[in-house]
Amino acid sequence: MGICLVASSPVIQSNVISDNTGYGLYLENNSFPANTGNTYSGNEYGIAVAAGEITISGAWSRDGAEPYVVLGDVSIDNWQGDAVLTIPAGWRFGSRVMLACS
Repeated sequence: MGICLVASSPVIQSNVISDNTGYGLYLENNSFPANTGNTYSGNEYGIAVAAGEITISGAWSRDGAEPYVVLGDVSIDNWQGDAVLTIPAGWRFGSRVMLACS
């Protein structure tokens, strides 16, 4: 695994993320990095999002990484009315993966 983020949103810029068994960038629970200008190569997935719950607003970015995939069910906990998830075109959801809002 390359870079693993858990509930964090750092700036990840101008890096070479390569030759990782699994994921170049792995995101868990409320992780929305500002990732730009990175080069991804030789990874099973460029960017992957784990199953879990999102409770704050944020955006997933592609950053030129391919493939980019959501690995498990993701729930957007919007009971207070302020959690918004922005997903750019091109993201793939794994087989039988669900995106739910509550």
